[in-house]
Amino acid sequence: MAALIQLLRENLNDDKDDPIIEFVFSLIGKALNGKLEGVDLEKLFPSLWHNIDAEFRAIGPVDKRAANKNGTIRSMKVYDYSQRAYDAIMSTMQSIEKLTSGSTSGWQKFSGEEWYSSLGVSMMIKGVNSYFERLSDINAECKRQIDSIFQNVRATDQSAGQKIGQAAEKVETNEEKANRTFA
Repeated sequence: MAALIQLLRENLNDDKDDPIIEFVFSLIGKALNGKLEGVDLEKLFPSLWHNIDAEFRAIGPVDKRAANKNGTIRSMKVYDYSQRAYDAIMSTMQSIEKLTSGSTSGWQKFSGEEWYSSLGVSMMIKGVNSYFERLSDINAECKRQIDSIFQNVRATDQSAGQKIGQAAEKVETNEEKANRTFA
């Protein structure tokens, strides 16, 4: 049995047809047929190896140490939720906030000029101040939303990381058990 497991490991994802493994799976299917009610294992097992191998080929080569480095997904889009990306976004938001803190109070010094009221400068001051207040409110809301997104991503990443770590430990444990059992 250990030799069969080793043969399966070596031939998995090797981009070659594996008629010997398919034949062995066919024999296993015939031997197990009738053991599972409602499932025709004799028909299922011959294609099982082909399906497993095809799925592994679709995944492609994976370097365990670099698997999560860039956050690249199959769509080839990269979603960067790193601290560096967060800091860059917040720095941009802070720059926008600095723009909104411009003061129109210096315009008041011209209130004695005859053109001041005829041009409606006091109304412009109110309008500009109102615009900057609204921009500041929008900026603050965007900051809250960005914080929420990054916090949710971090929580999801931590949770998924724990699950992957637990699954990896189980795989290693099962692999060790299989090696001891079939050695």
